[in-house]
Amino acid sequence: MRNWKVFVFCLAAASFTAEVAQAQTVVQVPAVRPVTVQWRAQAELAAHLTAAEEATLAPVRSGVVSAVNFQSGAAVRQG
Repeated sequence: MRNWKVFVFCLAAASFTAEVAQAQTVVQVPAVRPVTVQWRAQAELAAHLTAAEEATLAPVRSGVVSAVNFQSGAAVRQG
């Protein structure tokens, strides 16, 4: 009984897909004339960027951090 239901469902889905593929609508688009406009090659914009991921560095023991052994933006392993 279950195989019969799956077969009917697949047959209906294939029929619907074929009908959708054949039903293409032609759209009329009006033609426009090109217009010359003044374009600014540079713009000054204000923005605020936030990193998607961040890390907080803290010493395991109390004391002074004497070195950070990676460059800004470098990929580092977790742990």
